[in-house]
Amino acid sequence: MSRRIDVVSKPPTKRAGLEALTIIGGPEYGAILLDLPRSLQRSVERLVREGELDLLEEQLHADLALSAAAKGHETLLNLLPRFAAGRPVYCYAPDPSERERRLQEELARLLLRDSITGRISVEEWRELIGDARRASDIGLAEQALYILGIARRFEAIVCVSDVVKAQPLRRELQRAAETRIIFTGLPHHHTPLQSLILSRREPSEHEIVEAVKQHIKLIRDYVIPLGLEQGIEEWAAKRLRWLSHGSVYPRRSLD
Repeated sequence: MSRRIDVVSKPPTKRAGLEALTIIGGPEYGAILLDLPRSLQRSVERLVREGELDLLEEQLHADLALSAAAKGHETLLNLLPRFAAGRPVYCYAPDPSERERRLQEELARLLLRDSITGRISVEEWRELIGDARRASDIGLAEQALYILGIARRFEAIVCVSDVVKAQPLRRELQRAAETRIIFTGLPHHHTPLQSLILSRREPSEHEIVEAVKQHIKLIRDYVIPLGLEQGIEEWAAKRLRWLSHGSVYPRRSLD
């Protein structure tokens, strides 16, 4: 238990990305681990070494599943070379499985169809939510082993994680190493579909209908016109009405 792992829980927002960068830039960490598919490793290494995004962008444009996995990390990736400071950076997530690829396709299909028809396909959404819950649990132990294999080489490492996975990942890691979790982007509001997936109880028909309607509105009114990071930020700020607009971005300057 001599090694230390800090898990940074990062929502897909610009504010969270900036806060995560200030954390991973700390000199105590010997390595930085990102919640990105391992097939992006070579592209991320080139980004950190040369500050070049072209290889990474080319790889993401060629594979929709990889592109989906990298969404919400734009701010972090753009500024990563400045904060990595020559330290090794690893991508620890496995590449999307065929099952995960089908889930992404089904999610896009259902959102498009229900947004056009105005009718919510409750049973199809119920099945998709169940599949997404099961998929989020699969492979977590393998990812923890991968991270621990890297952690053995350093006194301390920092591991950036999606908010949905951060707590279960910490539980897996702390069985073998001192592990703590650091939250960024607070206060944060889960998207309507994330809330259903994170809840372990069976959602009612009313809950599914309302969550899907709100998710469609989130995409139409915020994500499409503003992009994912800013769209989620603006949507969350309006959902959390006590969060003043002036506090959306951190006061600490990164210049």
